[in-house]
Amino acid sequence: MREKCWIVVIGGSTGSLAALKVLVSALPGGLNAAVFIVTHIGAFPSVLPEILTRFTPLPVRHASDGDPIVPGQILVAPPDHHLLLNADGTVSLSHGPHENHARPAIDPLFRSAALAHGAAVLGVILSGQMDDGSAGLAAVKQCGGLALVQDPADADAAEMPANAIANTAADAVLPVAALGAKIAEIAAMPLPSASPHQQTPQAAEHELLTQGPDMEKLKAISHVSELTCPGCHGTLWEVADRPPLRYRCHTGHTFTATILAALQTDIAEEALWSAVRSLRERIFLIDRMAARHAAQPEQLRQRLEAQAAADALEQILRSNAPTARGSKHLPG
Repeated sequence: MREKCWIVVIGGSTGSLAALKVLVSALPGGLNAAVFIVTHIGAFPSVLPEILTRFTPLPVRHASDGDPIVPGQILVAPPDHHLLLNADGTVSLSHGPHENHARPAIDPLFRSAALAHGAAVLGVILSGQMDDGSAGLAAVKQCGGLALVQDPADADAAEMPANAIANTAADAVLPVAALGAKIAEIAAMPLPSASPHQQTPQAAEHELLTQGPDMEKLKAISHVSELTCPGCHGTLWEVADRPPLRYRCHTGHTFTATILAALQTDIAEEALWSAVRSLRERIFLIDRMAARHAAQPEQLRQRLEAQAAADALEQILRSNAPTARGSKHLPG
C-alpha cells in the first residue's frame, strides 16, 4: 500500500503533558501527517484532547474504533484501550492484556504503526519513567521508519527517553521545543516508498495482541523462563528479540525486564507486610491466651520470636535504604 501521508506516533508518561503542549504548538495547519498519541492514563478519564486543542490549529480528539487515518489530525488513545494502526488506513482500539503494566501502552501503537506503514512512520518518545516505548521504537526502526527522542536533559522524567536512546539508534535527539519543527520538516518531504510487512518477533507479538493467545506463535519467538507473570501468575517466556529484554505470558501480558523487576519489588513488599500482619496477630493471640490461662514457657518463647521477627521485618520495610523501585514509578 502506498502511504497517503506520514504517520507520527508519540509516546510519553510522567512529564509528557508539558512536552506535548510545546510539541503540538509547532505543528502547522495542513500538516501532511496523521498524529497519534499514547500517554499512560490507565482507565482514568482523560481530557488530553481538550487540553491540546488550545495549543494547536490541528483537530484533536480521542480515537474511535474504525476511524480512518487522516492527515492533519491528532488522535489520542482513549482510557483503558490500546491504540493500534492498520494497513488498510484505519484505527483499531483493543482492550487486550496490559503491556508494560499499562493500557493504553506505547509499544502496541508503535509496533502496529511500524508493521502497517513501514518507512512512513516517525516514532517520537517523550518524557516518562521506565522503558515502555523502547521496543516499539526499535520496531519503527526495524521497519524503515525514523526514531525521534526528546533530549533526556530536557525532559521532566529522563528515564524513558534515555532508555529509548540506549536501545535504539535514534535519528534525532532534540529538546522538545525543536521536535515539533523537526516533525513538520520531515512531513513536508516526499513520502518514502512502501516497505514490505516485516516478519519479525514484533509482528508475531502484534498478532498475539490482535488475534489472541497462540502457543505455537509464542514458542516461535521466545523461550520459557523461570519467571512468573505478575498479572496472571502463568509462566513467562523470554522474547528472542533485540533489546530491551522482554517477557510475555501466554495470556498476553508483556513486560520489559525493568518494569517486571519493579513489579516483583511490589510483590515482595506485599508478602513481607502480610508476614508482619500474621506475626502481629500471633502475638495478639498468645496474649489473649495468656490472659485466660497462665502463659506457658513455650508460648512466651514463641511470643518473643514473633515479636523479634515482626519488628525486624517492619524496620526493613520502613527503612529509607535504597531498594529497587516499585509500581509508584510504573506506567498505567
